[in-house]
Amino acid sequence: MMSGISDEETRKHLAECPSCRELYGQVSHTMALLDLDVTVPEGLSARLLSGVDQVNIPKTRRMNASVYLQIAAAVLFGVFIGHRFGKIATTNIPKGKQDPIHQYFKAHHLNVENDDFKTSFQYIKN
Repeated sequence: MMSGISDEETRKHLAECPSCRELYGQVSHTMALLDLDVTVPEGLSARLLSGVDQVNIPKTRRMNASVYLQIAAAVLFGVFIGHRFGKIATTNIPKGKQDPIHQYFKAHHLNVENDDFKTSFQYIKN
């Protein structure tokens, strides 16, 4: 209906549904307003363009020494924290390379200290 295509089912629904009928009326009214021919006063575009020169654009704020000090402090703090975390990150590096199966068993706590449990030494290292 809005696009100009109408069928019997749409007309029947509009007859039965008050909310759709109201929406259809509002959209039809808006579309009718958009179709109206409007006369523009002569010289309107010239008046609008002449006012462009009078637009006041606010000046941007300049950064003072306080802002630079705050930025420098934030950068130095970030470098300091990165340095400290970098020292902590290198303390737990394993010394020797372990086989993947041993890493799996260690990560999943499958090291069993039971005498009844028999396993090959290559899988679980005690």
